[in-house]
Amino acid sequence: MNAVTINHAKQDLEHLIGQVISDADPVIICKENGERAVLMSLDGFNSWQETMGDGRRTTDDRRFTEEET
Repeated sequence: MNAVTINHAKQDLEHLIGQVISDADPVIICKENGERAVLMSLDGFNSWQETMGDGRRTTDDRRFTEEET
């Protein structure tokens, strides 16, 4: 898993998104104050949710349900 600064992420967001989708490898984004977040593909996120067994529907399922109403 790679880590980048928030400034780098802002400048190269489109590339980072493509990278996490194609590599299936999340990227850590670090703020100057030490806070961190993770950028990951939707497939990776949904898989993580299923692995955690929280019983919630995947993000795709919620999106399609909302669009149908």
